[in-house]
Amino acid sequence: MKLLVVSDIHGDYDALEQAYRAEKNVGAVVFLGDGIREAERFEAAHGPLRVYMVRGNCDFGSNAPIQSLCAFEGVLFLYTHGHVYGVKGSYQALAEAAQAAHADAALFGHTHVPFCGELDGLTLFNPGTLTDGQYGVICAEAGKARFEHRRLMR
Repeated sequence: MKLLVVSDIHGDYDALEQAYRAEKNVGAVVFLGDGIREAERFEAAHGPLRVYMVRGNCDFGSNAPIQSLCAFEGVLFLYTHGHVYGVKGSYQALAEAAQAAHADAALFGHTHVPFCGELDGLTLFNPGTLTDGQYGVICAEAGKARFEHRRLMR
C-alpha cells in the first residue's frame, strides 16, 4: 500500500493535486493539518480515494480530530499535526502518545521541516510543508514501512 503524506498546505490546493499526480498507485492520502479546507476539497474531488485528515493550529473552525490512528498492511500509524505535542521543541511527547496507542510510527507536520528518525524504537515522520513542494510517501507491506521524502518539480 502506497500512502501520500502531506502537511501544511496553507491554501495551495494546486500543490496537493500536483503531488497526487506525481505519484502512481496511491492507495490513500494522509493529511497532517494546516489546510483542512483544501484536504476536504481534494477528498470530494477524488471520490473513492481514502483521505485521512486531522486539523492543525491554523484550521480554525474545523471539527476534524487533532489526532487519529490508521493501519495499513499491518503497520499502525498515529497521525497528528503535532502542535499539541510541542514538536517544535521536542519529539518526546509525540513519541509517548504514539507508544501509548501501540502505534508503529507517528506522522506529524507543523515544523515545516522534513524529518524521519527513530525515538525509543518508534519511527517519527514529518513530510515537510507542501507549500515548499515537500511531501512524503510511505510504502507499507507485510508489517513493514518504508518512508521517503519527495519534492515537487515546479
